[in-house]
Amino acid sequence: MLFAGCASTVTAKLAASYAPLNENEPIYILDVNEPLPSQSELVGSVNIGDSGFSSNCGYDKVLSLVKDNARKSGANIVQISKVFVPNLMTSSCYRMRTNIYRNFNKESLSKIKSYAETANKSQLPKQ
Repeated sequence: MLFAGCASTVTAKLAASYAPLNENEPIYILDVNEPLPSQSELVGSVNIGDSGFSSNCGYDKVLSLVKDNARKSGANIVQISKVFVPNLMTSSCYRMRTNIYRNFNKESLSKIKSYAETANKSQLPKQ
């Protein structure tokens, strides 16, 4: 799949085909250094680029595009492998490379939530 226009380019390469997830299903985000839970099945990759005419391509918008494509592909985990930050030399947009996975094991998913909560707490100021 390739979508272009005035928006960022989205390239999805799927290794497997599944029914889309409903809008209520959470999509879990893993950063580069976060471990992938066991029993996760690779669905494919989603890469977000800059069409050269892109606008509205901040980090949150780019991540939202990845999550939407993961959901449409039946994946509920996004593992970010590379984030390209805007700069004057290459692009004014965020760009991202990700792999998307399926995992509906409740124990595995609870570990992702626990890891994210711990990481968020470690960034809060001590009181």
